Amino acid sequence: MKNFVQPGNYVTVTAPAGGITSGDGVLVGHLFGVATTTAKEGEECEIATNGVYDLAKDTGEALTAGAP
Repeated sequence: MKNFVQPGNYVTVTAPAGGITSGDGVLVGHLFGVATTTAKEGEECEIATNGVYDLAKDTGEALTAGAP
């Protein structure tokens, strides 16, 4: 396939407002991943979009299986 670029296990994104910390879940638009590095707001960083991670849940937040 001549238009293949990369597997997509890691995607470069721009850190959202407030920046990101390595290991935190990050939602950029509709793309979710886990930050591989710490980055300030507006800096480029990579997020992992593949794998299984143990992430903390905000207190009082209700989660629904399968919800975006």
